Amino acid sequence: MQRIGKNFQKSGIHRRFNAAEHLVHETKKNRARFAFDRHFPKMPSYLRRAAIQHALGSISSYQTRLGLWEKGGLKGKPKLTCENHAMPVFYRDVMYKEAEHGEDVPDLKLFDGREWKWFPVKLLHTDMEYLRKKWSGKKASAPTLEKKHHKYFLRFSYTEEVSLSKTAGKRASGMQR
Repeated sequence: MQRIGKNFQKSGIHRRFNAAEHLVHETKKNRARFAFDRHFPKMPSYLRRAAIQHALGSISSYQTRLGLWEKGGLKGKPKLTCENHAMPVFYRDVMYKEAEHGEDVPDLKLFDGREWKWFPVKLLHTDMEYLRKKWSGKKASAPTLEKKHHKYFLRFSYTEEVSLSKTAGKRASGMQR
């Protein structure tokens, strides 16, 4: 891990990402070093890439904290942990399909142990009414899966334009259900 981390530090973001993807993803022209594709067959490329980005972010954060610790800026040597419990974003149309108008059952693309399938997810009517009211006229973002206290939730967020004193800005807001 240390050798790979040093190579990532020297290269640019795009090159680091490509190097990491080549380590885990097999193609006609690339023989993967690790058996990721065998352990996670038919995993959608956007989820694999999101996992790689998350791992690269964890390594970058660790290297930054380690550098600060070496210079005396942090107490206690930082640790690189593999268990980050990252949760996926359900990208619209490829992982998440909105419920029909007036319905409370969107579809999520999930892994059933053998393949990726669409599953209907029943949400509370009051939650859906709240979302419809809040999302009216706003740009909805893709929902994210979250885990809190052994329970799973979908976090819905949206972006809207707001006026600030003399400049226009964007505000992100979220709701968890």
